[in-house]
Parts: sequence; structure tokens; C-alpha cells
Amino acid sequence: MSFEISTLRDQKVMWCTFKGGVDAGVMEQAAQARWNYGDGKVFAGLLVLVNDYSNATLKIGKEALLRSVEIADEAARSNPNLTLIGILPKDFDFGLGRMFEGYAVSSPWKSMMVRTREECQQAIDDCLRKAGHS
Repeated sequence: MSFEISTLRDQKVMWCTFKGGVDAGVMEQAAQARWNYGDGKVFAGLLVLVNDYSNATLKIGKEALLRSVEIADEAARSNPNLTLIGILPKDFDFGLGRMFEGYAVSSPWKSMMVRTREECQQAIDDCLRKAGHS
């Protein structure tokens, strides 16, 4: 498997770490794994979802990018208040992340793309603080 999932901060944050090449199939598998994590009970209570591509390379085209927007829209039905944070240190991958944000403009999710884990941690802290969690 080219991804690992864990939860942090009393299961308010889900962290998905990707490794190696990430294609459309891996993205679909990861989405299913996130929805089903903890017998499907964790996703609805999340405040932050992190996709960490620090040790990965995105190998997707426009069709897969649009499918990832569809997946996010489907997931937003069960948790519309989520903040999605993508960690994308490589220029090309960061650009794909920004394209995702552009295509997902109608999603109820807030999203942000960052380049480092440190930026991500700060964003998580901000999200949890605003939601009344520390």
C-alpha cells in the first residue's frame, strides 16, 4: 500500500501519508480507506484532513484531478465542515493541488495547499482553535 492513515488530536485530525508514485487508483483507494477508517465512524467527526505528499510524486492528469474533486464532493455530504490540507513540497505537485482548489470551488470544504509539515501544523492549530479545540 502506498499510503498510511492515522488520526491525531482526539480523532479530530486524519493524516494520510502517501509514498512513491500516486496515481488515480491510489487516490481512490485512499479515499475509501479514509471513509471506512474506524468502522466508518471517524470521518464524520473530523475537523481536518491532511494529505501529505512529502514523500510522494503525483502521477495524475486532468481526469484524475477532476475525479478527486468528485470524491471530495461525495465525502462532503457526510462531513461538510472539514478543512482539507495538502502538503505538496514539489512545484508540479503544488500546482496540481492549486488546480484542485480551483476545480473544487463549489465544495463546502475549506482547502489549503502548503509546502511543509510546519505550515500544515500551524494550519491545523488554527483550525482546531477556531473550532474550540486545542
